[in-house]
Amino acid sequence: MATMKRPRDGDEDEGSYPSIRRCIPRSRFHGGLDTSHGVTWLRGHKLGQGSFASVYSATSASKSPVVFVDDDGGSCILPSELAVKSAEISKSSSLRSEMEILSNLNSSSYVVRCYGDEITTSGDGKLYYNILLEKCCGGSLRCRIRNSGGVGLPEKEVRSYTRDIVRGLCYIHGHGYTHCDIKPENILLVPTSCNGLRAKIGDFGLAKKEYFDHEDEDEDDKGCGGLRGTYRYMSPELVADNMQCWLSDIWALGCVIIEMMSGKLVWSCEQIDSDMRDGKQQFDSDMRDVLMRIAYSTELPEFPSTISEQGKHFLERCLDRDIDERWSALMLLRHPFLSEDDPRLQATHLIPSCS
Repeated sequence: MATMKRPRDGDEDEGSYPSIRRCIPRSRFHGGLDTSHGVTWLRGHKLGQGSFASVYSATSASKSPVVFVDDDGGSCILPSELAVKSAEISKSSSLRSEMEILSNLNSSSYVVRCYGDEITTSGDGKLYYNILLEKCCGGSLRCRIRNSGGVGLPEKEVRSYTRDIVRGLCYIHGHGYTHCDIKPENILLVPTSCNGLRAKIGDFGLAKKEYFDHEDEDEDDKGCGGLRGTYRYMSPELVADNMQCWLSDIWALGCVIIEMMSGKLVWSCEQIDSDMRDGKQQFDSDMRDVLMRIAYSTELPEFPSTISEQGKHFLERCLDRDIDERWSALMLLRHPFLSEDDPRLQATHLIPSCS
């Protein structure tokens, strides 16, 4: 078993980039050497592309477990399979912000775990900033909904995933953060020991810290610095008043539940695969229509016709247009819709992932 000590802040030249907590050492750069791989991991195929970074599969380069020890005596073991999120260092401010947030949210079973960060260089000499993340082999919740064939998921399964998401939101909000982009693409599924699937919240690239003293708030966070998130899941207070807080995540959760149960995009009768099919002009028109309905009408997204009375009541608590009446994650966790009467759904081997 190899053991490596995490470098102390300031041990290496940081250039113009701020020091952040890490448990993965940096690659040492040598002229002409391709270090697109890390010190202890090998980059694999591309899993996806986001607005700010690309995500790759990765495997440990060591045959024996690698234990990283930080200066405070804490340690973590690098798993054999990882996901690596990478951005060119000159464009990595969002990714570095995500790393800082994840370093404070690394003790929940309902948040994708971060194992540290590392800077690598490509064969053409470009520097890349990488964060090493838990690989979620069950794919995304978006993939799971798509695999339902447009009919949606059974309510028992929806309850199970919703329970996990709410627990994750309780943890995130309890640490003073708003995720700002809750949607099926950012909910990842991992197998459990009982052959089930657990939902975990990932992608904190748009997350922000909540401040009780607004004098401490960053300029970019005041009024959210513009609309943060994905338009279909934005709350009325965000679109109409540029206000975003923990309860905006709850509105987005309600939208996700509707998509899980219906198999269709929220604020639309279209199936998941048809979004943006008609190109940018149709997308822009649809976005304007949806945002107007969210901000300036009294309507709510259409509830699934098959939903139970408990489920309907739960959705009404999530999608209350009056933010003062909308329930918090902690309140929702006590709702009977999330009771654990049923064992965790055993779906792992039935549902193919999209990775």
